[in-house]
Amino acid sequence: MKIKEPYSLVVIRWEDHCANSAWETPKEAADAAVGIFDTVGWLVAEDRKKVVVCQCIEIGGDKLVGNRSTIIKKNIVARHEIVMDKE
Repeated sequence: MKIKEPYSLVVIRWEDHCANSAWETPKEAADAAVGIFDTVGWLVAEDRKKVVVCQCIEIGGDKLVGNRSTIIKKNIVARHEIVMDKE
């Protein structure tokens, strides 16, 4: 897995299964939609199967990262890099 320093700020839109523990008719179950989600954060690492996005990164120090989402690439439906102004 390749570490992506310096990190890019990205929006990843991805599709995932959804579950429901309530009683429902077979028709309601069959009509249930899959979930579409957006994750915004720093692209920390990527390989051919997945991306790793973290919402928090430490500037300096040990360069710790937090609030990680690991997203399977085949579930990604859109991806956009956010370009930040340089200070």
